[in-house]
Amino acid sequence: MERSIRILLVFFIIALVFGTIVSNNTRKDIVGQWPDDGNYYMKSNSYHGYFVNEQAHIQLALVQIHKNSKKSKPLEYRSFYLISEQGEIEARTGNFILGEGQKEYSLYTLELFLPNLSQGYYEINKLKLVDNKNNETVYDIGDWTLEIKKGEESKDIRTGKTLLMTSGFDSYSTELINLTNKQIMIGDLFFKLKDKEYLIKAEKGKDFDMQEERSVDMNLEPGDKRGFRYSFSAKDNSDINVCEFISIKPFIKYYIDNKEYETSLPAAIYSPCVTEETIQYLINEL
Repeated sequence: MERSIRILLVFFIIALVFGTIVSNNTRKDIVGQWPDDGNYYMKSNSYHGYFVNEQAHIQLALVQIHKNSKKSKPLEYRSFYLISEQGEIEARTGNFILGEGQKEYSLYTLELFLPNLSQGYYEINKLKLVDNKNNETVYDIGDWTLEIKKGEESKDIRTGKTLLMTSGFDSYSTELINLTNKQIMIGDLFFKLKDKEYLIKAEKGKDFDMQEERSVDMNLEPGDKRGFRYSFSAKDNSDINVCEFISIKPFIKYYIDNKEYETSLPAAIYSPCVTEETIQYLINEL
């Protein structure tokens, strides 16, 4: 699991710099308008689902603006808190990892590993940092939903290749492997982003690339490995590829002998191309 987290983090840093789409929503009237020097966290609309025995963690994108000052490392902090409607959650550890940057800015990822959380929903929108002098700084980080469920990861199925990072929020893809001697029917994918509702269409393919044998038959035979793609569209027919950071770690239902089960899947990050223009948009507008 630790290795997969590190791989996801590396892809996240790459996504911040080398994404492939610039949203049409970027406002021309703010291009060239850098904010004051300082630290800014990109706001995200994200959902992560975990079972109580899983290690919950999130990654936050930090932009440090230094157009009128020298580049410097983020301050040393002794405590990291996520502020939710259910109270403060103190992270076990917090690590800043340097990405790329330019003369005016540097990009970092703040990786937070959380304590064991009780079953329930945690609606998170603020980050509080406490430095070695006991000074507190609070940042708006958008809307993060953590859902913690009773249960544990499935022993009936496991994942193969899975989507880690992409630029457009239009689908989630994974390979699933049937570890049992019975047929498994793969069911619905579940995640919930704040103020968003989606229609989800499921397909099965020969493998992760979904280029061959595509079908709406969702049965997975004993010992078989197949690709599954869940395509998203907005219920109100609006454009779902907006200029925002999204991260989902969904749950998926499956059925054996008509009995329903559920397991969690790996996280995927959807990142717009972070050019100077989109950085200015995301900082000024979100």
